[in-house]
Amino acid sequence: MEDQSGIVNVVAEYYGSLFGSDETCPAAQHEMLDCFDKTLCDRSRALLDVPLSLGELHRAMLSMKKDKSPGLDGLPVAFYSMFWDDIGECLLTALQECASRKSMTATQSASVMRLVHKKGARSPLSSWPPIALSCVDY
Repeated sequence: MEDQSGIVNVVAEYYGSLFGSDETCPAAQHEMLDCFDKTLCDRSRALLDVPLSLGELHRAMLSMKKDKSPGLDGLPVAFYSMFWDDIGECLLTALQECASRKSMTATQSASVMRLVHKKGARSPLSSWPPIALSCVDY
């Protein structure tokens, strides 16, 4: 197969069969979820409900790999690291606003999907698993 539309169709069919959604049976879903009886204790819930701090945000950013591809906004971790003193407070304010609204911005909630060759022959599509590139502020 050499024409672009044929290649696109083969790729779409392959990944569509892997990641497509089947209709969920609500009864089966409830039965499965009812098996989980663990809940957070009051202490753990209280710790998770504490507002995000600048220190926690900075530690999270520092724990990320600096050389990974950025998401839609094109800003890699290295940008946030280099300009932390200038943008840290603004980023914290923006993320706190997202938390209070219980919604993320369009770029925070979007990812770019890319196929990346991992190993072996290049011809089977199974050698090209998809990865999601998300923005750092996600």
